[in-house]
Amino acid sequence: MEAIEGRIVEMIQSLTVKVDGMRTMSSRLEQIDNKLEQYGDRLEKMQVKVDLSMTSLGQVQMEQAVMAKAMKAAANQVSPPTSPPS
Repeated sequence: MEAIEGRIVEMIQSLTVKVDGMRTMSSRLEQIDNKLEQYGDRLEKMQVKVDLSMTSLGQVQMEQAVMAKAMKAAANQVSPPTSPPS
């Protein structure tokens, strides 16, 4: 009978150690989860900034193309091509 009780006590102690280990792992996983959530928030903010930058860059390129055409048209109007002397 004492042998069975001793074995039960050993098993309970072993289970206690394992439960404590699980608590530690659970705590660490919670910390990792919080960090991942923070990184996700930062990533979303960064994505918004990248999207705005790309939109702005596209607008600037379009404006440059329009200005280049306007300047070319203005240059053609101001100085008509001259024919070379024959």
